[in-house]
Amino acid sequence: MAQLVWPQEGDGAGNGVSAEQHETQPPVCVGVVDGPINGEIARSFLESAGIPAFVQRDTLGAIYGLTTGSYGRVAIFVPAAFADEARALFAELSFD
Repeated sequence: MAQLVWPQEGDGAGNGVSAEQHETQPPVCVGVVDGPINGEIARSFLESAGIPAFVQRDTLGAIYGLTTGSYGRVAIFVPAAFADEARALFAELSFD
């Protein structure tokens, strides 16, 4: 499996992660949700609390538009330094 890295500056991610964080902090998964819309809601929720975040989803799920099951899941990643706070905030989310 490939190692995850922060999206680079200028790639449109706008995640606010510094160049130093790119080098020193591997991203940490703080939760998984079903579907890209829920993934973007979770990412926005964390970013509104000042926590840089990005989403990763399965390529096959994106190609075929899957939003549930193993191919429709979206993982939410934050810098390791924000992981505890992000997990606490992520626990407050409900997509029922």
